[in-house]
Parts: sequence; C-alpha cells; structure tokens
Amino acid sequence: MMISTSGFSRAASNHLGTEGIAHSTITLKEAQGLHWIPMVEEKFAVDHEFREVSGDLVEALRNGDAAPFLDNDLPYEEWLAILYTGLSLFPESTGSILRVLAREHFDDGVRFNSVQLLDDADQLEAADIDALLKTERDPETAALLREMRA
Repeated sequence: MMISTSGFSRAASNHLGTEGIAHSTITLKEAQGLHWIPMVEEKFAVDHEFREVSGDLVEALRNGDAAPFLDNDLPYEEWLAILYTGLSLFPESTGSILRVLAREHFDDGVRFNSVQLLDDADQLEAADIDALLKTERDPETAALLREMRA
C-alpha cells in the first residue's frame, strides 16, 4: 500500500497498478495524526480500533487544541494513555488543555481526572486552584481542589 498526502500522476498510478500496489491519498492532518500511533502504542496497549483516533488526539495535544477533548467521550484508559503521552512529549500544551478540561468539560469525572493529572504533573499553581474552585460544581472535585490548596 502506498500512501501520500497528494495525488499521484496518471503514469505513477498506472505503474503502481502494474506492480500490484494499492494507493491511497490522505490529508496532511490525517498523516500527522498517524505519526503518533506508534508512540502511543509503545507506552500503552491501545485497542486496535482506537489507533487512528489516538494519533489524531496526540496531534491535537501537540497543537494545543482542546476542542477534540471537549466533545469526545473517550474510554478512560485510552484518555489516560493519550494524556500521559502528551504530558511526556508536550507538557506545556497538554497542561493547557488539561486546565481547559478541568474548567469546562461537562463531565465531572473528566474535570476531576484532569485536576489529578495536572497535580501529578506539578502544573497546578495556587491561582489555578482558586480559579477552578470558583466554578467547580462537583463536590468531589471541589474537595480535591481544597485539599490541594491546603
């Protein structure tokens, strides 16, 4: 299988066809997401069906794009694998995304886990904790934040 981010000329397509090589064209964004799959798999066993999604999400971490994490209901183990990979490769942008998740995600479990990951990565300052406490509506997450502040 030959994969590229741009199309093939007619001659090149014919040559691939005569050699029995299939070809596919993908976007540059898809290619960048696929680039991260081996790294995620090296660190964590990832469900085969989740491979492409994991690469796309690590690419979002690299770019500091929180949107895919705000509207995505990922299984916990995969979510952790992606975020741990992001923290190891891109600690600043991943920390920024975790702060957005801790502040804005609709699921209190995601907010709680984001706070824990930020704390484990030593990326929570007193000002972050105070700001999160002002808006947190989940009692468990608020208790965790108060404990961190103490």
